[in-house]
Amino acid sequence: MPAPGANCRPWNPPYQPSPGLDAAPVSDWTCGVGLSAVSENDLDTLTSIFPNGVVDRTLVAAKGQINLRKISIGLQLPDWNRWVPRIHPKDGWGDYFTNGNLNKQYAGEGNGNGNGTYNMRTRLAQGSVNYAQSKTGNIFNDLYYWGVA
Repeated sequence: MPAPGANCRPWNPPYQPSPGLDAAPVSDWTCGVGLSAVSENDLDTLTSIFPNGVVDRTLVAAKGQINLRKISIGLQLPDWNRWVPRIHPKDGWGDYFTNGNLNKQYAGEGNGNGNGTYNMRTRLAQGSVNYAQSKTGNIFNDLYYWGVA
C-alpha cells in the first residue's frame, strides 16, 4: 500500500478542492490539498475558475465540463474526525450488524449470505486503480450490492 501523501494529516480537511489536486496520485485525492487551499474570499474562487478573466465561454457552456476538484472554495471542509460516525455499527446494532450482509460484504466477517462473497475492504486497501475507477464493474457493482444489503 502506498504511503499517504504530505497532505494526509488529521488537521487537514479531507476532500478540500484546489488546483493541482489531480496531479497527485488517486490515493491522495481524499486527502485534499490542505488548509492552505481554502480561499480567503469568493473572488479567489472566481479567479481559480477563470484565471484569465471571463474570456472563455466554453468554461460555462451548458454542455461543458468543469472539474470541481480543481476549484478552491472559501469554506474549510470538516477535518477527518467529523466524517467518522459517533457510534460504530457493531456497538449500535450488535449481532444484527456483525452477522449481516453489510459486514460480510465489506469486511468479510460474520455469516451473512448476501450477493457476492467479496471483501470490499481488502479490495480498497489493495489500492487498485482499475478497481476504483472502472465504471463497468468492480467497485460500482460492489457498492450497489452493499447498498442493497
